[in-house]
Amino acid sequence: MPKKVFPSIKITPPTKMREARRKKGFSQEYVARIAGTTQPTYSRIESGFILQPERGIVQRIAEILEVPIDDLFDEEDLEPAAPRMQTETVLNPKDIPAMLRDLKGLLDDGIITEDQFNQKRDELLARL
Repeated sequence: MPKKVFPSIKITPPTKMREARRKKGFSQEYVARIAGTTQPTYSRIESGFILQPERGIVQRIAEILEVPIDDLFDEEDLEPAAPRMQTETVLNPKDIPAMLRDLKGLLDDGIITEDQFNQKRDELLARL
């Protein structure tokens, strides 16, 4: 019997996560930064190489991509969220200019509206 390679992902790559990210025009680096993880970790989640991703990270990714979490993963395949001292990822102030440039690029390319840009900008600045 053939071995199931991607048991935690509902469809084989390209996954719905990748499709949703590309539809939004987001880079892996951008989504990873907003979700509070690294680009290599995000890439491994998106590609199915992390078979039981941590629920909190996947929840943040789903929110960023504006898709239901259960469209991306089966409930039993998610690792329970690890207890944390804080509920939000602390942003490095040095990352803010690059994140704002990314947002401005999305606005300029017509991927997000001015209202969405303003909302995300305010959210970023509030997390400092």
